[in-house]
Order: sequence, then C-alpha cells, then structure tokens
Amino acid sequence: MKKFLECVLVLASFSVLAEPLDMDLLIANGANDVRRIKMQTPAVTQVSYNVSIRYPGVAISVDKVRLLEERGWRPCDGDKASWEHFGDYATEPRRLVHQYRLSFARRGEFMAIGLQYLSALPAVDPTESIPDNTTQRVHIIHYDLSVEDVRRQMGGPADSCLRRGLKPEKKR
Repeated sequence: MKKFLECVLVLASFSVLAEPLDMDLLIANGANDVRRIKMQTPAVTQVSYNVSIRYPGVAISVDKVRLLEERGWRPCDGDKASWEHFGDYATEPRRLVHQYRLSFARRGEFMAIGLQYLSALPAVDPTESIPDNTTQRVHIIHYDLSVEDVRRQMGGPADSCLRRGLKPEKKR
C-alpha cells in the first residue's frame, strides 16, 4: 500500500508539472537562451528568450494571443500596436532599441510582454527604424496581484486594465 501511494504521489506531481504555465505557451518555436527567473518575490516570474525573426515579425503570434484569450486572459487597452524605436544612450556602446509591447490581465494576474531588437546606433540617421539584425529578445513578466506588495508595485497599469471591463473568468 505504501508503494502504491508513493507511485500515486509521483504521478500526481508529474501531471501537475506537465501542464504548461501560460507564460510557457508564449515561447516561440526556435527560441534559444530560454531563462525562467523568480524575481524578488515568488509572485513575480520572468521568462526571457531570444529567437531569430526578421523585423517586423513578432514572436508572440496571433495564434498565441488567441490561446491566451481562451485561457481567460484579456489584452489591455493602450498597448503599443506597432513597433517603436528610441536611442539608448545609457549603455556603451550606444544603441537603438526597437520595441513592441503587449500586456494582458485576468482576475488577480497581470502579464507584461516586451519584444525587442537591439541595434547599433546609426551614425547618419539616429531615427532609423529598421534593426540591423534578426535577434528578437522576448521578456514576459507575470505578476500575481493577490500579493499586496506586487499589486501596489504594479499600481496603475494592472489596476486600470483589470477595471476596463474584464469579464468574470470562465470556469473550465
């Protein structure tokens, strides 16, 4: 009987681990240098990776967004719907950052996503809007808003998104 219970516990733990986290669903095919980091609190988790995609492609496809929506996530209004770029003069060498941002919320959770290309700063025209490489850096940060410190830290963006007509989460 003891062996049977041990087997059940082991199988149960594998079945829980086998269900992918919503963040893991956003890892693109061909991703490399995948990193999962628990931030200062276990209530904040980050997944980062690199993937080779020609600009202006995005690692978070329409199909992946649809899958998130099926799991109860809702896109937040006010997100950048297109690529933006700006000079990063705080680093050496200086560089041009091309960035695409998304965020999603569902009851008690918030997810911020940043897709970036980092390019050499053009000598002639610093407003050049095309990356000089195909390495897209993806950063996905999940916030558990049931933790008061995390909710306070996220403040405006998460709260305004959650207030903006999120429907009650569907029961599965």
